[in-house]
Amino acid sequence: MENMSIKSSVLGVVVRICCLIVCLPELAHADSLRRVGTIQVPGASAGSPFDVFDSGMVAPRLGAYLLSNISMKSVDVFDAGTGALRFRVPGFRGFEPPCCEHVGPGSLELIGDTELWVTDADSSVKIVDLAAHKISESISTGGKLRTDAPAYDPRERLIVVNNPDDTVPFITFISTRQGHKILGKMAFPQATASLEHSVWSPRTGLYYLSIPELDGNHARGGIAVIDPHERVVLQTIPIEGCGPNSLALGPDEQLLVGCRGSGRGNDYGFVPKTFLMNVRTLAVEPVADINGSDQTWYNSGDGRYYLSALANPGGPVLATIEAAPGHRVLTAPSQHFAHSVAVDPVTNRAFVPFSSTPTESECTHGCIAVYSVVAEGR
Repeated sequence: MENMSIKSSVLGVVVRICCLIVCLPELAHADSLRRVGTIQVPGASAGSPFDVFDSGMVAPRLGAYLLSNISMKSVDVFDAGTGALRFRVPGFRGFEPPCCEHVGPGSLELIGDTELWVTDADSSVKIVDLAAHKISESISTGGKLRTDAPAYDPRERLIVVNNPDDTVPFITFISTRQGHKILGKMAFPQATASLEHSVWSPRTGLYYLSIPELDGNHARGGIAVIDPHERVVLQTIPIEGCGPNSLALGPDEQLLVGCRGSGRGNDYGFVPKTFLMNVRTLAVEPVADINGSDQTWYNSGDGRYYLSALANPGGPVLATIEAAPGHRVLTAPSQHFAHSVAVDPVTNRAFVPFSSTPTESECTHGCIAVYSVVAEGR
């Protein structure tokens, strides 16, 4: 009986080892990033194409994908599962040439389940009541051109929003409490090519703001570290050859920095890289040979960063970078104006708006392409 037990144990170990030997090569790198679907944008037509848009976001508690539809001067709310349009909130400025100082709606920030803060072309931030399907308030930042890139600090209960294109770019601190008082502003005269995305970190309680160009040096940008309580810049971390453009906060103190890329001008000295910055040590390291990114997103559902790299030197792609050590990269072709991405952590599907694509029947007047990481053979 004892010998049978020993033999069974040995046999079990052998079977498990054989399984590992056979299965590990199949598990390693056995997936790819693919386009798996298309969502139509209601109202898009030859006379009124869906060509101009800005940021998107997924609200998993609502099961919704929200998109800044500049072409139709609205925020569009789609069902994240079916792709059906639930409703459209009008009342934004739309596109006013020249691009892109006068465009709205712009970036989105959701507080709770119903309070959506949306930037607009008239130097305002508009609050959308998603339950009522309408704009409930408009707050002016006092600038001349568009606002952009709001980020929320739930500890201080404030929104920080950019005026990236004014003569001297600045940010505005707005209380999210009743009254929505402007608490202060901060100018960035050293930001000579606008301001870009910002994020707030719950790990440090600080804001991180991407500045594509510092003091007229095209090849040098940086990440400004901001104390929201004192409303001061603690320091600016320089990043060479990048043009810091988009940020996504991931796990383990990681902050992904997407770069503008050589598509903005080969004479700028940009390198085809994406960077990771540790929000505590502020160490910066290259992590992938992808750049030309506008919006980036961290998806907790699959542990990957997603980058809408429309100006990538090898052509426009949607890219994913694993947050885990090794930072494996997957890419799939996108489109020349595909600069927005948002990912549903429930289904791990990525939503990437496309402008008019005459060569594609499902996207002739614009559409939303859907991507997913798919196991090979499926």
